[in-house]
Amino acid sequence: MPQRTRSLRCYATALALAAMTTSVDAQLFAPPFGAGAAETFPPAAPTIAKAPGEARRRLMQVQALIDEQLWEEAIDGLDELAASGERGLVETRPDVYVPIADVCQSMLARLPADALAIYRSRVDAGAERQLARGVAERDPALLRVVTGQWLASSAGDEALAALGELALEAGAPGQARAYFRMVSPLLVGPTGADIPRALRGIDLAEHADHVRRIWLESPRPEELVVYPDASIAPAGALGRMIVASIRERDFDRAQRELELLTLLWPDATGTIAGRDGPLAGQLEEALAAARDWPSASPDATRVPPLLGRVWAKPVELLHPNQPAIERLRAMAPGIRFQAGVLLAAREESPPAAEVVAADGLAIFRDGGLIRAVSLAAGQPAVTPEGVLLDDGRGGAVRDAAAGAGGGPLGAGVGNRLMIDPRLRRLVVQPNMAPSVFAATAAPPVVAGHVVYAQEPAYGLGVELRGLDLRREAILSFKAAPPEGWAFAGPPWVEGPRLVVAIQQSEVRAQVGLACYARDSARLLWQTPLCSGAAGGSAASGQPVQIAVDQGLAVVNTNVGAVACVELQTGNVRWLRTYARVAPGSEGAAPGACFVARGMAYVAPSDSDSILAIDFADGTLRWRRPAVDGGGQLLGVVDGVLVGAGQKVFGIDAASGSLRYAWPDAERSGILGAGAAALAGGELFWAAGGELLTMDPRTGTQVRLPVPLPWKDAGPTRLAPSRAGILIANARQLELLGPVPATREPAEEGRLSIRSMGTRDIE
Repeated sequence: MPQRTRSLRCYATALALAAMTTSVDAQLFAPPFGAGAAETFPPAAPTIAKAPGEARRRLMQVQALIDEQLWEEAIDGLDELAASGERGLVETRPDVYVPIADVCQSMLARLPADALAIYRSRVDAGAERQLARGVAERDPALLRVVTGQWLASSAGDEALAALGELALEAGAPGQARAYFRMVSPLLVGPTGADIPRALRGIDLAEHADHVRRIWLESPRPEELVVYPDASIAPAGALGRMIVASIRERDFDRAQRELELLTLLWPDATGTIAGRDGPLAGQLEEALAAARDWPSASPDATRVPPLLGRVWAKPVELLHPNQPAIERLRAMAPGIRFQAGVLLAAREESPPAAEVVAADGLAIFRDGGLIRAVSLAAGQPAVTPEGVLLDDGRGGAVRDAAAGAGGGPLGAGVGNRLMIDPRLRRLVVQPNMAPSVFAATAAPPVVAGHVVYAQEPAYGLGVELRGLDLRREAILSFKAAPPEGWAFAGPPWVEGPRLVVAIQQSEVRAQVGLACYARDSARLLWQTPLCSGAAGGSAASGQPVQIAVDQGLAVVNTNVGAVACVELQTGNVRWLRTYARVAPGSEGAAPGACFVARGMAYVAPSDSDSILAIDFADGTLRWRRPAVDGGGQLLGVVDGVLVGAGQKVFGIDAASGSLRYAWPDAERSGILGAGAAALAGGELFWAAGGELLTMDPRTGTQVRLPVPLPWKDAGPTRLAPSRAGILIANARQLELLGPVPATREPAEEGRLSIRSMGTRDIE
């Protein structure tokens, strides 16, 4: 072969290898969040409860002392800041704020070895005593004192490992992973991204040497809060992270973590399930066995066959929800309606009643009442008349005060109207779901045989009340919001605590979180989070959504920020801001917030994007535009983020890419009625006069369609139960399920034009 040809081929090979290396580097050093769409939103940033200027200046002074290697003075400054009790937030990354105490711990953990020795000589004795007590008593609260105040002490890594083990035992694998991940910088990618994100798209077998070198030698971001020099082997901590992923049934994550363990520490040994031996081999066996576990349902509700109406007759609402124009006239009789506005109001259908299923009951709002009927027969339950709570003002007044009357969830698509009571101005937003005007219409929530509802109390605004369903609806809980605040959404009950969003309605609404003792209704803490002018569909009074998991509450404020708050203390773990849309613009959905597999999925009503945020530290994993006509998010099923509105859709929960959307033709004539629900691994969706049952993983139908109990009745709502599917409109409540023997079965749903293109139903 001529020398020139051989040289050209060598040169081409070198270029190809360089290109592959560059692509691997690009992934390893890629930002820990998806690029998403270009930001074109107008500036409407919220006001954050930041640390005062003096504290931020002190941090800058401490950093200058560290740069000059004046260790004693720098440590004194950080100790003073940490001991001050200052709870303000500091921006450590673009759009991410963390408590100033965490910033101090991060700065201490980044000190060089000689400076760390000085710091540890001061604090190790107290930290070791606290660690020993926490381990002996198996008390996470005691161990959190070590990690919160003395993370960089010699006891910090053992406290993290102990917290991780206790979290695994408590059935909180996501929380366990977060603790183990802090044991070593090597347990996150070079940019701070989690392992699956950092390794996405990289063939470790092909690029093993290069990935190993980059992973072990690259510095991590300064803002990362991790233990600097753990005595615990990183391989052991990674092994426990893999166990957490297996218990979480996130097998793809576990596989990627196992591949990294095999690459970096192939000879590591440890104990798994009481067996000593090579870590990689034992974990590979455990993962293979876990893949054969029975499929886990997202909830315990298994909906029976749906053949028709179960009850002998529907449950009639005593105070049917009114059309928008009637509610507006009752709310503000002195308003002058322009012709165009009046027409828009007439076009809005009355919203469906809010209904939930629990304890063999259907519980629903009916004007100023909260009623209960049995699922078995549709007859009054709990009390002789089936009335759990009566606000004493009558249904018509109640409907007027509540605006949409039936609560904020799952309403149909139409024109949204609201009144600004100070300006006496009517605001119309077309093609959006009706919303509540006041917090009094927040939906009832059932937890532990108690139904919690927000009701007016004369002279006190709105109270939160709990009614015991097993004791004839006796009042078991009553709490007023903190002084100067109002409740801003439905509560969430978690163990002995009840948390609920609160709001101060000023020119810029301030949003916070309050926590009450579940038994005594005593206010345990309240934490203000942020304030901001309403934007997007938040201008129509969208409730603040919260989701609780593993001792943390994620709050979707709908005013430009998502926050994570510790339930035990009320301390903010992190707060992330996002780009907003201008007031009056359509948002991504009627608002959504829930947590699944260590991720918070949020659809703020003042944004046109869906966000996936790392539950542990607020890192944005991906952002994508809302699905056109998609409506609200419902949950995650086997790695698919499911939503429904005018169409049903599924989004890959790991990457944010769209997996399916149906119907995909604009002229199909199939539009959802605002009603959808997940239960027992199935998606139920009311569309085109039928109730469709679909596989949420693929969007294909898995049961025959069932005709809805009524036609052209406007928006509907669904509530799955073991007795069937509760379905409500503005006037009635029905149960679809197995038909009683005394009633002729309805004709089993035929395959209609709406089921064309789906797989055959067996």
